[in-house]
Amino acid sequence: MPQVILAIDAGSYSIKLAKAERSLGEFQLTEFYEIPLTSSEVLTREQATTALLTRFFEEHPIYYDTALASLSGLQSSFRMLEFPFTQAKKIESALEFELENYVPLPIEDLLTDYVIVDKTENISKVLAVYTPKAEFVKFLNMLSHANCDPRYVGIESLDLANLYHSGLLPPEGNYVILDLGHSKTNLVLMQGPHLRAVRTLSFGGKALTQAIAKAFQIEMPQAEEMKVKQGQVSAFEKTDRLSELLQKTIDEFLIQIRQTLFAFYEKGEKTIEAVYLCGGGSRLSGLDQYISTRLRLNVSPLDVLDFSYTKISDPEAARPVIAPCMALLLRAVYPTKTINLNFRRGEFAYKRDIQAISSNLRPLAVLAVAIFVLGLMYFVFTLYTFKGREKKMNKGVSTLITQGMPNPPKKPPEGAQSALSLLNSRINEANDRLKKLEGSNAPSSFEVLKLISANLPTRQELKLDVDDMNISGDHVRLEGRTISYEAVDKVKASLEKVSQFKNVQTGNVRKGVQDEIKFSVSFDVGA
Repeated sequence: MPQVILAIDAGSYSIKLAKAERSLGEFQLTEFYEIPLTSSEVLTREQATTALLTRFFEEHPIYYDTALASLSGLQSSFRMLEFPFTQAKKIESALEFELENYVPLPIEDLLTDYVIVDKTENISKVLAVYTPKAEFVKFLNMLSHANCDPRYVGIESLDLANLYHSGLLPPEGNYVILDLGHSKTNLVLMQGPHLRAVRTLSFGGKALTQAIAKAFQIEMPQAEEMKVKQGQVSAFEKTDRLSELLQKTIDEFLIQIRQTLFAFYEKGEKTIEAVYLCGGGSRLSGLDQYISTRLRLNVSPLDVLDFSYTKISDPEAARPVIAPCMALLLRAVYPTKTINLNFRRGEFAYKRDIQAISSNLRPLAVLAVAIFVLGLMYFVFTLYTFKGREKKMNKGVSTLITQGMPNPPKKPPEGAQSALSLLNSRINEANDRLKKLEGSNAPSSFEVLKLISANLPTRQELKLDVDDMNISGDHVRLEGRTISYEAVDKVKASLEKVSQFKNVQTGNVRKGVQDEIKFSVSFDVGA
């Protein structure tokens, strides 16, 4: 049976849950839910989240093997440290002593962990993470009171780095993942697959709603509705009063973004080539182009559902907000490749597996002994009662196989096992001859390359550079660069003309650093 994984993103505006199924070589996203949180003067946010999750699980029972969740970046702090060694055990031993020089709380009141972001032969650059134990206990209680016990609890901003393993982010170069939430924004600096730095800013869609409510003298629910239905921003077109208000508020936020990027540059980071937007705040119309113009960077929405493993019913509604859940799911699917940080250690270790094993240990032990005794008795009975009958049957099987075989050997085989081995060897010989006679109709890898080369436009007609080609069985994936989006369409059209190429699809079409158009194309090869 496939492993069922549940990711929980307990935001301040809504709760997002994503369910995935993982089996050997396969990963499918099967369900996604976004449940809005309603404001309450009686309940705290944690209590409201618990009540909402409890009611949801009662109305939508979800079976899962593993649950994952993340703390908000606002509940945690980060500190970049350097150690004159690279061994993990030494870093773990020295981490708390080093942090004592920076944290305002007693170290025993904190949960700590770390991620190695860079290392040389003798030096480790470590991103240390710490959160108050009281905040962590409050978070765990919020979920456990809804009968949900996560095996993994990390930090949302760090977990976003796992999105690289979706295959939709650049394999090299510096870029930023900008997750615009309701009350915060997570900024994650990446260099290809590697995490470089993170920052959580206390700005989100709520700040825009508050600005509207104050300017138009209306209540927050009305302001939120106005933002969702009428809100838009543009760096070029003449705008109305609402758009000007939104742009002014966003400009103040972008000052913090610029300051953060300049701080990264001062620490030696390379120039950022692209920004990928996600989160509920990214739904604001025109926001990606507006930020791109203001920051003078390539900005585009991050679509983590651009793959065949997505089976959810309404992917369009999920696209902007599913990224944190997808990051958690990828953490479960690729545990050895993703961010290795988990606060469920020590006194907060995940105990459900241990408790379940302990409670069932005695009956399992009794059952195991009973099975062993019965098996031993059956073995002894079979050995002494049916030994003669076994010899007789072996001889009979050997005789039958030899008599039914063309060109039998001069010396008949001794026993059924030898006769079966002889029969299998004859069958294999016949199969080999049959394969040679039938041949194969599917084109070989070399023939596929010849078909591609013969049908693509010439260098004079179209400038095309192929960066990578993968031929796996009857599926081909090609990644390359060209000079225009029309050229990408020509490449697709040329491959569609080849009768042996089926389901020709382009994807991940985007503008590169030097204004080239990067793209990928995939197709199936038939006879």
